[in-house]
Amino acid sequence: MLRGWIFARRLATKTRLPQGRIPESPSMSDDELLEAIENDPEIVNDKKWRKSYYHQLSQLSGVLDSRFQEKLQKNLRKIESYNVRINTPIEERIRVDLTKENLTFRDFYSNVLVAKAIESSTGITTATEFQKRILALASGYVSTVAVGEPGTGRSTALLTHGLFLRRAPARGEGINSLVLVNSGLQAVQMQKYAEKVYQSIRRVKPKSLPNIQTMAQFLYRADQQTEEQQIKDLMETPCPHVLVSTPQRLLDLLATRGMDFMKVNSLAYIGVDDIDHMMDVDAPIDDQRKTPIVKLLDYVLKLQDYRRFHNEPHPQLLFTTTAPTPRSFLDELQENTQWFDWSKFHEMGNFSRGNMAHTCVVPKNVGVGCVLVRPTMTKSKKVRTNLVNMKAPNYGDRQDWEQQADGETAYVKYWKRKRSLMDKQVREGELAVLVSGLVKLLKKQRQNFQKSVLVIVSDETSVFKVQGLLAKLGKNAEVYNGQEIGTAAKERLLVANVSTVEGMTFKSLDTMIVLGLDALRDTKTFVSLSGRFRNGTGLIEQDQFGLVDDEKEVKNKLIILSPVLDIGEEERNHLRRLCLRGGLVKWIDVVGISE
Repeated sequence: MLRGWIFARRLATKTRLPQGRIPESPSMSDDELLEAIENDPEIVNDKKWRKSYYHQLSQLSGVLDSRFQEKLQKNLRKIESYNVRINTPIEERIRVDLTKENLTFRDFYSNVLVAKAIESSTGITTATEFQKRILALASGYVSTVAVGEPGTGRSTALLTHGLFLRRAPARGEGINSLVLVNSGLQAVQMQKYAEKVYQSIRRVKPKSLPNIQTMAQFLYRADQQTEEQQIKDLMETPCPHVLVSTPQRLLDLLATRGMDFMKVNSLAYIGVDDIDHMMDVDAPIDDQRKTPIVKLLDYVLKLQDYRRFHNEPHPQLLFTTTAPTPRSFLDELQENTQWFDWSKFHEMGNFSRGNMAHTCVVPKNVGVGCVLVRPTMTKSKKVRTNLVNMKAPNYGDRQDWEQQADGETAYVKYWKRKRSLMDKQVREGELAVLVSGLVKLLKKQRQNFQKSVLVIVSDETSVFKVQGLLAKLGKNAEVYNGQEIGTAAKERLLVANVSTVEGMTFKSLDTMIVLGLDALRDTKTFVSLSGRFRNGTGLIEQDQFGLVDDEKEVKNKLIILSPVLDIGEEERNHLRRLCLRGGLVKWIDVVGISE
């Protein structure tokens, strides 16, 4: 500004400087220069503009403040209710009296229509002990990792909560609930349950739901026609209330073109059934980042839109797992994931700190027996087998249980090393011996196998090969593919891999035969197989999971067949460890002859 004033002075005096000469400051006193600057028009106008600007700004601020106060007073009740709701302690969120007997679904949720539909379609009028606890947390919008026993209605509870959970309008359009299961057969099992509930709702209120796709949809690997129909249903009805899927199937769709029509960015609830079968709960999560369930949860929870204004911006998470589950799993979730809102989290069930549980995780009515198969070669080069009971394991004194229950990790390493040294021919010969022993057992104990028998083989063994070997020996067998087990008094063999039957319900099943210790590598698998025996309602009575010292009355039999040459000290210790960790499982006599 001073340069502009000097330039104007020079123009006024019409002085011109010779070319190349440096201009000099005008000869003025300090007082004259100060007066000239203060009276400069640009400075005077600038002062007036500033005064006008600040005056208008103060007026505008006053108007905005008054409007803000008016808006604040108008919505103060909503803001206060939001703050109260978002900061409600866990104890106050649970509104159900769990001491009340015969709690029904109506005690947890206000939707009477869905509650009546579940009761009429399934015949279940009261919740199990596990369902009472998890639904009390779920209805209060509390996230949890719930440890429970098999046969206590864990899968049903996750889907039921998804059906009852209302969608907040502030969440916008999208899928409300996502339930993840371990296998396609589990998804099919849930689909049958949902179809029954849907039909019951339609009978009471025909116009409430236009089709079942509006209520629930299911994604799992199947034949091409079924998979195409699943995608077609999602494209036509992209926002079902509940979506049930296996982790890998959902990942595959999201990675291709699923994001175009699958709105999973504003979920209210995510349920994961049997997460201990989808990942190793004993291992660090960072070592399992590439497993489907970890990849999916990492991805989906990053998609969530937390900008929407509603009481519960973070999805509710309900994980179920089977005992024994170590407490270190909770620590891993808290330290190495960003899945949970830990301010609304409460653990449920008994997380183990050691190797030995204080309560039975294998039902008390399940007995275990091991039959050793001794092959002999006849003169005509035919294989004959003799069967003997393996000696019952000695559990020892109570103070020794914790030590004897240790060593599962070392056994798995031993098993892998042992199997790697066996060539294909040896494995095939071992399988032939086991199948021959199975046929011998069925003939010798025919009176004990008058109903359906489930035959379990390891995941590395082909069920069709076992079916073929049985056919050669005159025994017809079916490959299990989700079919119902009848209660008719006739012999029926079903062959399945271990992973196929995980989480499945077998009503009225009382006998299971495991071919080889390869199918029983750890406690998790042993407990899962023991939990497949169910009553007519598809559940296991709660009194079957008592203290390890309780008396046990065997009703269901888990029989293990193993070649005698394959049983050494390591294998015997492994069987004792499984029965110890299962809750001092009762050992049974199968063939009447002991080694």
